[in-house]
Amino acid sequence: MPAEPPRPCAGPATPELAAALAAFNNGDYLACHEHLEALWLAEKRSDRDVYRGFLQLAAALLQEEQGNRAGALRLLSSGLTLLAPLAPACLGLDVAGLLADGRSLLATLEGLPAGHSLPLSARPTARLAAD
Repeated sequence: MPAEPPRPCAGPATPELAAALAAFNNGDYLACHEHLEALWLAEKRSDRDVYRGFLQLAAALLQEEQGNRAGALRLLSSGLTLLAPLAPACLGLDVAGLLADGRSLLATLEGLPAGHSLPLSARPTARLAAD
């Protein structure tokens, strides 16, 4: 009998993903982006978009910090679109939780007047998926 192909999104979190989560949750979106870009470029399976979607959320927050609200909204929307089909979890990442936080962030940014900073309480949190 032929071997079954790997299930989409199957597999534990890598140490590199754990490092990306730590950077993201500490507000170091550039470092998070670097970790995720390495993962995304190395991954060959179709579920690699989990890294790209998460990367775009980090890049959106970096854009917001730099005062580029339009760029932040564009990247955030794109990242959420990439992540949505991969919920509830993919390659060790709690995608459902990231989507919920990301959608809340999107609503906050859309309602935030120009020139106002994003409150710390509105920043999303990334988590590893429960086993």
